[in-house]
Amino acid sequence: MTAENAELWRAARRQISEYEHKSSELALLLQAEKDNLQALQKEVDSLGAEKLAALRQAAEVAGRVQQGNEQLQTLTAQAQKEAEEGATLIKHLELLRDSKRDLAAQFEADR
Repeated sequence: MTAENAELWRAARRQISEYEHKSSELALLLQAEKDNLQALQKEVDSLGAEKLAALRQAAEVAGRVQQGNEQLQTLTAQAQKEAEEGATLIKHLELLRDSKRDLAAQFEADR
């Protein structure tokens, strides 16, 4: 039985050694996968921060565009009002010219 026991012990030690070797390999693979996952998480976090910054910038640009549109509407309204006032002034000028012409004609007729 001693030879049998010795063989069983050798087989058990061989299996334990193989198990320890496989366990070490799996631990290394697991660590490599953890490192890869951490790198990916950092990249995802970085992309998330970039996305947030881009969204903030887009919101700022949208605000400036809105302000620009409001200013454009104000300026358009002012230009239209000034154009209407200009048209009224031109009509008055034409009426004054007509009156001047009529007065000049009447003055010549009265002479």
